[in-house]
Amino acid sequence: MNATAARRLVWDWPDKGTDRATVLTTPDGLQISGQHAETRYWLHTDPNHAAISLKVQVDRAQPLDLRRDRDGWHHLDGSLIPGSAMAIDPDIACTALTNTLPIRRLGPGIGDTAAMDVLYLPVPDLTPRIVQQRYTRTDDGYRYQNLQSGFEALLSVDNDGWVTDYPGVCRMMEPPQ
Repeated sequence: MNATAARRLVWDWPDKGTDRATVLTTPDGLQISGQHAETRYWLHTDPNHAAISLKVQVDRAQPLDLRRDRDGWHHLDGSLIPGSAMAIDPDIACTALTNTLPIRRLGPGIGDTAAMDVLYLPVPDLTPRIVQQRYTRTDDGYRYQNLQSGFEALLSVDNDGWVTDYPGVCRMMEPPQ
């Protein structure tokens, strides 16, 4: 992508609606805003695609607003989410967009694998918890595994690393012009 470029992304979630996101790529990182049904999200990363701030709001409820530093993820009141020091990436349950962050940052070669702690946010309750995930580069994309639940899927991605097919979950569509 260009030094400063915007991209609109749309995913169809069968029986669960559409997830729409706008991604602004700048030299300072990504600035993302999106919405899936009643859930809105805003995410900023550094130039290496490591998340530095995240805000998620479901319907009209109080938003969850978090910042990340070397100690981990913090609420705006400064309270630390326990065990989050190694959780560079968030995983918002209602969007495939957050799967792209570790894919783009790690960029493993075919056969390479990377396991990591992530800050998982279930929707609609938004109670953050740390889970372990693994990404393995395959000929066809990336094998994603949630190491706690045993869930796994083979993710297809485009040339920029955005998830285009998350089998049984969602599929990228062409955004309306």
